[in-house]
Amino acid sequence: MVNMKTILTHNENCPVRAIGKGLVIVSPEENETHSIEDIGAFIWTRIDGKNDLDTILDEILQEYEVAASTASKDLQTFISHLMEAKLVLPV
Repeated sequence: MVNMKTILTHNENCPVRAIGKGLVIVSPEENETHSIEDIGAFIWTRIDGKNDLDTILDEILQEYEVAASTASKDLQTFISHLMEAKLVLPV
């Protein structure tokens, strides 16, 4: 489980390209592309090296109609995947 006080930043070595409402992120270390859409792209734009995950969760709850417990669990899962792929790094 990811600590909700964690502050993350994008891995500068991973190029990002906007495609429609989503993003494609390239992980040079793994030579893989990762596609994220809708709420994933919403979360990605809020990962800025300043906002902790609690702040991002609050923004999700303001923007989307979702239960706080569901949003928190889904955010932690999504962030875990980003961290495992080394697309984001802790500050």
